[in-house]
Amino acid sequence: MLEMWCDTMKTSKLYVFRVTVEGHGWFPMDMLRYDRCVPLTELDSNRLNWDGRVGNFEKRQVCLQMYSPHKEGPTKGRWESFGWTVTEVWENAL
Repeated sequence: MLEMWCDTMKTSKLYVFRVTVEGHGWFPMDMLRYDRCVPLTELDSNRLNWDGRVGNFEKRQVCLQMYSPHKEGPTKGRWESFGWTVTEVWENAL
């Protein structure tokens, strides 16, 4: 997947971010596409799913890896529009 993004972006520099988001209820799956993110670990992949049982509204954290040609990082306002908060961001340019 990373190779596909690199080819389509045609950029000489690619920024990699580790992002932690926090929220409850349905995970905004479209944010993975929008911010070019993938779950960091298998455990994080499992945290995307929510079984929807009544009363199961505990907040959960999901760690993501983000690939971008821009240094700005994740779109915090868009995450918040879905009821999720970006709590941590680490940057490491490739």
